[in-house]
Amino acid sequence: AQKIKNKLPLLLKNSGADQVHIISYSISGLDARYAISALNLGDQVKSLTTISTPHQGSKAANLS
Repeated sequence: AQKIKNKLPLLLKNSGADQVHIISYSISGLDARYAISALNLGDQVKSLTTISTPHQGSKAANLS
């Protein structure tokens, strides 16, 4: 999440865009979601698309 926060300003500057669309896979989706919500990047991110991200955990990990 911190890497996203650190790199986003340069990406926006170099592209000339005001916002980005983030597409992330697996655990990186949680990092992106955290960056947007907890690190206040919501105004710089237009959308977040996650693929196979365990937002509610994993049933396989909850077999106790």
